[in-house]
Amino acid sequence: MKDTYLLADIGNTTIDLALYDGVKIEKVKIPNQDQKKIEEQLSLWGEENIQNCVVSSVNQEGSENLIITLNQIGLPFEIITPKRMTDFANRNGYTITNTSYLGTDLFCDIIADDAAPQIIIDLGTVGKILYLDRDKIFHGCSIFPGIRRIPGMLEQSADMLDNYDLAKNPPLVSLKTEECISSGAINGIACLVSSMRRQRVCPVSP
Repeated sequence: MKDTYLLADIGNTTIDLALYDGVKIEKVKIPNQDQKKIEEQLSLWGEENIQNCVVSSVNQEGSENLIITLNQIGLPFEIITPKRMTDFANRNGYTITNTSYLGTDLFCDIIADDAAPQIIIDLGTVGKILYLDRDKIFHGCSIFPGIRRIPGMLEQSADMLDNYDLAKNPPLVSLKTEECISSGAINGIACLVSSMRRQRVCPVSP
């Protein structure tokens, strides 16, 4: 395997690893704290064939676990920094004025597809809606709790509610507490995304 690269997106819950050989991408999700699983996956892919690793991170524990493993196997890596974000944006025609504090996960959302204008929806542990206009100017984003975090947040703040598993395709309203919470999380976030899309703050039409 030649010219193969490892891409690592370290979120608040999982590390998303992607192996890219110039043609196809293999992807896997690994819990942040599971360093052994990281080692096993890189061994499975054959770390001796990987040329380099690019790391985007918003979680310190996940970063430490991955970097320890990369150092142990001697795999070179580059961490996305504000300077690297600024340099990439300038070379590729983006206007991103907040690279000094912009999360690398948001930066990767912005540049993942070179099309413009775009409204980008990222529904991870934390939900984000980003807006890039037709001149590739990044206007910012909206941040809200991730869908799967909502039951736990309700459990912490309300004595009578538990951290229920989310039901698939819940009705808009229900007499069952589990379905009520699932509707608030799933249908509520869906309505939020749909409404934000229609707002003038994100005018994607020319």
